[in-house]
Amino acid sequence: MSRRDAVLLALLVGVGALLRAPLLHEGLWRDEASTYYDAVTPTLRAALALIARTDLTPPAYFLVERAWAHVAGTGEIALKLPSFAYGLALIVTTYALGRAAATSSVGLVAATFACVSQPAIALSAQARAYAFAGLLAALMLAAYARAVREPRAARSLAWFGAFAVLLVYAHYMGCVLVALLAIATPPLLWRRGEARRLPAFALAFALVAVAYAPWIPTMLAHAHNGAPWAPSASFLDRFGNDFGNLLPFASRHGQILIAFAAAALTWVVVALVRRGRRAAGTPGPMLVLGACTLGGALVGAALSLLEPRYVFVFAPAAWVWFAGLCVALVRWVARSRTSVRVVAGLVAAGLLALFVPSERAARAGALPSLSGIRVLAPGAAALARRGRTLFVLVPDYLGPTFGYYVSVPAGAVPHGFARWSDPQIFSPLGYREIWSDPGALDRATKRIAALMATQDDRLCLIRDTIIIDRGEMPYTRSDALIGWIRRRYALVSSVRAEGTEENVAMDVFSSTPARRR
Repeated sequence: MSRRDAVLLALLVGVGALLRAPLLHEGLWRDEASTYYDAVTPTLRAALALIARTDLTPPAYFLVERAWAHVAGTGEIALKLPSFAYGLALIVTTYALGRAAATSSVGLVAATFACVSQPAIALSAQARAYAFAGLLAALMLAAYARAVREPRAARSLAWFGAFAVLLVYAHYMGCVLVALLAIATPPLLWRRGEARRLPAFALAFALVAVAYAPWIPTMLAHAHNGAPWAPSASFLDRFGNDFGNLLPFASRHGQILIAFAAAALTWVVVALVRRGRRAAGTPGPMLVLGACTLGGALVGAALSLLEPRYVFVFAPAAWVWFAGLCVALVRWVARSRTSVRVVAGLVAAGLLALFVPSERAARAGALPSLSGIRVLAPGAAALARRGRTLFVLVPDYLGPTFGYYVSVPAGAVPHGFARWSDPQIFSPLGYREIWSDPGALDRATKRIAALMATQDDRLCLIRDTIIIDRGEMPYTRSDALIGWIRRRYALVSSVRAEGTEENVAMDVFSSTPARRR
């Protein structure tokens, strides 16, 4: 690495830290609160069992977070700090990936994308596996690119295998990325006239598969359960969304930009096939990164994964691929006539105008907390310490956040609808069946009535203020329970609090029948 590159990279890391640091103070939301419960398990065996039951994610990140929590504690910022470090390290490793796959110029442009990408900034401040998986993906791809370029690549292949094992144990989409590499490697080596090296690469992929074998039964169980809350949309809409989320700047115009990206990829392929020229340094790894980018978007669309975090594993490949295209186009324009440069500048300005943050990205940081429960926690904790208060969470997916902010410090015992017991330990397994159970509402009302008649004189209802059906989940069944509570008990107070991820209200009812008020 040249001194210039080192200085520029250090500046990018500094800018990245400034962009990410404010988000560390936004508190936790339900997914991150679930990480807390994984981190406080007493034994490693208990941690693995809880992760398999409560997360649709392999265990590597949570085990690292568990070890970190034993050292740094489980405060809001402490839980987020590892992801913050992963996010900054990702800027450096993206540069390394770009340099290994192409040139240092490509690496610097890609590192800039990693620095300012809205999903990268947001996920670097979340206590979840996404930044960790993105970092491992960049490390793995960099080792892979070096292995392809080096005549004797035993060391690079060893590093590739090690990072690949960590990646597949960190995120299921990492398995997809490794599979795409396995598919792309034979034609890549054949085209480079290095088919004799295929056994070494095949051995590396085989060892990764063997290392992952113990987790495969759990993965199949998770795959069978799926994500029933995933929203429905056409395949083209899903693909456009996921592809847009992989571009350097999260854009709501992903579908429009597909045409540009497809044209750019076609341009590179035609240049390679017709002239055999090495566009952006080394064509093989760059083509593989482009294939991984498009393949990741296709798989994400097939699985209805519509949020940037789910396809973030493919982001380093996308940044480097896009950076390579940008560098190649800039060099071509620089060699062209003045009129071509003017037109290219206008086109570039138009494209950059499309790279405006999505509405969701624009909201990030606009509110003081990710969850409104964090704002309402002091009042709920006071009720818990007072005693004789029944806490009901509607829907029950608010359980982990409530558990972290109220149950842990104040000892409140929450109940949820439709999952009545222990909603703070969220589990996706069987979740569709719980909400589809026709007797869920009747059982909930009977339980509430019995407890309010014999044990409690206050009912604290923590509810999502925006309850909609999501995918296969009939969350609007909650409206019937909320209506029943309002008709039966007298409302004492009601307060709302907004969050970037969770908008909630806290309604307190007395045991006095509503009609006597």
